[in-house]
Amino acid sequence: MIISPSAISPYKITTFQSGGGFDPDALAIIAQMTTNGSTPSAARQAIINQLVLDLKGLGNTGAVDIWSQLDILQIYAAEDDIQAKTEWIRANGTLDAIELNAPTFTSDLGYASSTGNAINTSYNPNTEATNYTLNNNAFGVFVEAGVSAAYICGSNSGVVVGSGIRNLTSNNDQTNNSPSFWLDSFASITGLQTNSRSNATTVALYNNDSTKNGNKARTVSVIPNFEFYVLGRNLAGTLSNTGHPTTASMFYAGADITENITQFYNSLNAYRTSIGL
Repeated sequence: MIISPSAISPYKITTFQSGGGFDPDALAIIAQMTTNGSTPSAARQAIINQLVLDLKGLGNTGAVDIWSQLDILQIYAAEDDIQAKTEWIRANGTLDAIELNAPTFTSDLGYASSTGNAINTSYNPNTEATNYTLNNNAFGVFVEAGVSAAYICGSNSGVVVGSGIRNLTSNNDQTNNSPSFWLDSFASITGLQTNSRSNATTVALYNNDSTKNGNKARTVSVIPNFEFYVLGRNLAGTLSNTGHPTTASMFYAGADITENITQFYNSLNAYRTSIGL
């Protein structure tokens, strides 16, 4: 059953503006997980609620409403794979994740890839987007473990057309662009990896809440018309670029939230800390 706030007093609940207790969006997430076949524990319900509040600017990590700027949020670091596949922003089943060829799921960690498997997020930025637009968008994956050359996510109309993040010393990245990649570089291939576009000519790659090389120039082209895959990329409807072991705990997409990337990162990291990551 879904636990009332009074039943979970050992766990901190932040009061939100419309009154004490659970946020309605947190209740919707918990209800959808239950509908899908797995009711979160009392402790996890409290943690879910806290992340929703933090992302709305009503919690402990900042005052900006990032929640309303997101189109999709999938938290793979969950108690089981049913909860992991349940999408948070709509929380009605329409954007729940789909396992492709059985990636390995580990409780409270997420999904790990090997050759031929990945996650279909069910999110096509061309048809499902509300906040993700041609000239203003961000998307990313929280990588718990990774190796060089791995595509951690991608929605591509062609090899160098679309949106994607690839972990390389010089990352091969795309953000609604063609006919070429834009290159950036980080020493780390773990953490929150984000691609963003703030206008028709400006893109940036972030690791956690920092961008190593700042804004880079890359002309916009097209919003790809394929679902984002995680742990590989969707190349014109075909699963591509798998076989590089990577573990992902979260995926998101929406408007360019990088002005508030520190709050966003701290919110996600607080969730991770709460579950022991």
